[in-house]
Amino acid sequence: MAKDKEKIKNFDPGFGVDYKTRTKRIINKNGSFNIKRHGMRKLVFHSLRSMGNLRFFTVVIITYMLVNLLFAFIYYLSGIEHIVASQTHLNVPDLLMAFFFSMQTFTTVGFGSIFPDDAITNFIAGMEAMTGLLFFAVATGLVYGRFSKPVIGIMSSHNMLVSPFNKNEDGLMFRITGLRPNVLVEVEAKVILAIDVDHSDHVQREYIPLELDTDYVAFLALSWTVVHPINKKSPIYGYSKEDMIRDNAEVLILIRAYDDAYGQHVHMRFSYVPEEIIWGAKFIRNYFTDEEGEIHLNINAIHEYENATLVGSSDV
Repeated sequence: MAKDKEKIKNFDPGFGVDYKTRTKRIINKNGSFNIKRHGMRKLVFHSLRSMGNLRFFTVVIITYMLVNLLFAFIYYLSGIEHIVASQTHLNVPDLLMAFFFSMQTFTTVGFGSIFPDDAITNFIAGMEAMTGLLFFAVATGLVYGRFSKPVIGIMSSHNMLVSPFNKNEDGLMFRITGLRPNVLVEVEAKVILAIDVDHSDHVQREYIPLELDTDYVAFLALSWTVVHPINKKSPIYGYSKEDMIRDNAEVLILIRAYDDAYGQHVHMRFSYVPEEIIWGAKFIRNYFTDEEGEIHLNINAIHEYENATLVGSSDV
């Protein structure tokens, strides 16, 4: 690490700077923050909108069945004899009869084969019909919100590499590519190095922005190798893998792009820890041009690399 502190513009990107002990990685592999929040108010709508599809539809179905079962008990207690079945062959237990009536009322289907014949039961049926309308309105809104939510379709390389970059210098680099047919435009990248500085009574976390050779591309049509040149201007000039391990280093990545399919900006965050940084390697090109001039991109080859000899002052 360069000793000249003027080269380090330290700031807090939102993770704090002072800790009692060393921390684990800040950003998990799935992009979530490695932070356990206490005392936060849990929002049901947010949970339902962000949970997995299987879990979401399971919650919807179970809620639907429980509400119908609740109203079935209400009908049963208020007098099952007030629910009339017009079809004499519908020979089912009383509670099941009430459950069938509840389902028809809740969904406002109302086949007419089962109907109430007194004021109290009609009132309960009206309240259930209103509850059903509200339930399906909320469920429809949640389904729309889940499917309309933009999901950034970007894959990042499993590893970050320290590779020969220019003639007399190396580079710290990773690679990203799009996963969906729609093309992301106006793609921006921001890279921050986080390191621990041990003091006698606490650990101070320093965040160092790493200047990129190119921090913007107009279209993410192929793959983009994001590079931080390791030269004398770099805050990690002369930095080695052992230094990264010693300082509990983590390279934080933020990708911002505009998704023309959704008409919204999307964000992706991830990080690399020292165990995921390969020194003395370079990425293998994952696209080629055929005889007819067509470009072929192999998305799954974004992670592939081969050994290479470093040319700058980075230690291997």
